[in-house]
Amino acid sequence: MTVSRNVVVAFVALLAWPAVDAAEPATTFTHIGAADGLPSPTVWAVTQDSRGFMWFATSAGLARYDGLEMFVYRHDPQNTRSIVNDDISGLLVDRAGALWVGTAAGLSRYDPSTDSFDRFTHDPNNSNSLAGNLVTALAEDRDGTIWVGAGGLNRLDPVSGHVTRYQHDPDNPASLSNNFIWAIHVGATGQIWIGTNGGGLDRFNPINSGLVTSCWGQNSRRSEINSMTLFERFIKTVPVRSGPAPMVA
Repeated sequence: MTVSRNVVVAFVALLAWPAVDAAEPATTFTHIGAADGLPSPTVWAVTQDSRGFMWFATSAGLARYDGLEMFVYRHDPQNTRSIVNDDISGLLVDRAGALWVGTAAGLSRYDPSTDSFDRFTHDPNNSNSLAGNLVTALAEDRDGTIWVGAGGLNRLDPVSGHVTRYQHDPDNPASLSNNFIWAIHVGATGQIWIGTNGGGLDRFNPINSGLVTSCWGQNSRRSEINSMTLFERFIKTVPVRSGPAPMVA
């Protein structure tokens, strides 16, 4: 019997084909911990800057990682240019490449030229400072303004350091629904979406300072909003009420 060359080639190729039920490669994770210089096993946030450094927000300091070595920045009470607090709550790299660091005692901005930090904290004698020191959310809008959740909603000019505060006013239903903010998201149209702890979801128009509160208000079982993915899902469907937003010092 004569077997054609094409049949032989096809048979050899079939033998070389991996088995369908061959074991998949094992999924593995590389663990980075204390042995690698991480200051705490509790990591709240991770980001990467324009130079390629990885930054880790931990409960015991800010860690910078270059893939080989870890360097940790900690608060030094004798150095006003050190990070403002070791308990890091959030990180943001803005369009200019600056790293903003939210902490339990204020906001820091890293200056790579001096390897130090600028501080933005609450000053009870200055109404143009942060409304509070516990930073729970950070975002940047398309104009480069930094929005900070700390004792309310704070609008921070990164050039001048000037802060405009927006806070809850029990006598104004169109004010911020709750001063404790879990998350801030800047929408495609420039409006600011604010997830609060107990006050529901707020929408803020920075152009006319009009605050609009969605149907997920204080009486809703879903009044604690801490995920921006929820905003994207309901952003075009929720009924809203509007009104002028007070600026509370």
